[in-house]
Amino acid sequence: MKKTDIQNKIESFHEALKAYRSLLLQSRDTMVRIVRNGPELEVMRSDLNRKYGGLSKYIKKLGNYPMLSDIGGGPCPAYEVGLSTGILQRRGPCLDAAIQDLEYILGQFESMSNAEFDSLFTPPQSTSGIIATGGGGGGGGPGGGRGGDGGRVVIDIPREHVTIQHVKDIHSQYWRKVVNDIWLWFKEHVLTSVVVGLIIASVVYSLGWN
Repeated sequence: MKKTDIQNKIESFHEALKAYRSLLLQSRDTMVRIVRNGPELEVMRSDLNRKYGGLSKYIKKLGNYPMLSDIGGGPCPAYEVGLSTGILQRRGPCLDAAIQDLEYILGQFESMSNAEFDSLFTPPQSTSGIIATGGGGGGGGPGGGRGGDGGRVVIDIPREHVTIQHVKDIHSQYWRKVVNDIWLWFKEHVLTSVVVGLIIASVVYSLGWN
């Protein structure tokens, strides 16, 4: 699904969630019980749950997925609890946190390009990380020896942990990987030879073979 489509759906979900929160406040009494608009609230809640089910993978990837402290002390997921049939003392704050998180997500869309969105939600199928591409490739030196892959470097980030920030920072991660490869190559092919040469020279000198 395209970035614009998801953005429009999340905007619609955000507005519907705010309307539900507002009607929930208007429908309770001083004892924090629902005393009016019950059928309408149930229809809205059911519709919101369906919308959330279709958008949850985007919301969890782009947002902060807020967790609030439960009355019993444990954390509870704001979206799920806010759209549940639980007591209002829990649902209200959770709905507020979910609404704020959606506003954060909509802000992400404003600075995100279509390419960044596509990279975030359609990762390469051949690896569990991000593939960054650079120039060159091949050869036996640092950065090469990858079977003629055009200089691809795999950034080892589990696919489920990839976020929009990883996509935005792909070039810096690529160069960190290249520098690390150069150091490993130098240590294996040059530094080891130098150390061995020094040891041999020291032995020869100590035996008086000079």
